Amino acid sequence: MTTRALLGICGVALTATFVAAAGKETASVRIHATDVFGNGLRPIRVTRFLESGVGGRNFSSLFAGAEAEGIPYGKYIVTIRAGDVGLSGTIVIDRPLQFLVFSGTGWNFDRPEGAPIPRGATHRIVGLPKNVRSPVWVRLIALFQDDAYHYRTSLVRDDGSFSVLVDMGEYALVVLDGRGTLFSGMVSVKNFKSKIEVNLETNTITQSE
Repeated sequence: MTTRALLGICGVALTATFVAAAGKETASVRIHATDVFGNGLRPIRVTRFLESGVGGRNFSSLFAGAEAEGIPYGKYIVTIRAGDVGLSGTIVIDRPLQFLVFSGTGWNFDRPEGAPIPRGATHRIVGLPKNVRSPVWVRLIALFQDDAYHYRTSLVRDDGSFSVLVDMGEYALVVLDGRGTLFSGMVSVKNFKSKIEVNLETNTITQSE
């Protein structure tokens, strides 16, 4: 049985498909990393993907570059090499489709450990250029919310849709691909049911309910 979902984490970009096998759900994982300007860091090599706890297994050998399959749900100590940058941190694999982005100089989690997994509305990017470099992803930064979950990160699907929990408030919204920034703008969300549409051809953001 295969299931899918989405999780945004600021730190390293991961896409995951989880499969229930022998009573244990597992994930296929993809990693993306950027510098402080959003430029993609390549190549990515996973040197440690170690289960947390005594006797934990190291799943780094399952990775071909930035991708792997068959990673069980759980907590992991991860070390990667992205371009000339080495970084490490602790992550939790707990969802069918998971997206994490390493950006800047360290791991920063958009969804703090133990926080509810966001369901979120489905939003959309239109007018994506044909020459974008995968992955395409969105980051929303809450300007006036002093909480641990002030970043929202979401992978953009092939149809331009993305899912992220957006509370009412003021946000900076950035659309990025593997090379850097495609769009940046401001959005004021006054209804938590609002659906956001970013048009890259006209450089505009609109909302609908």
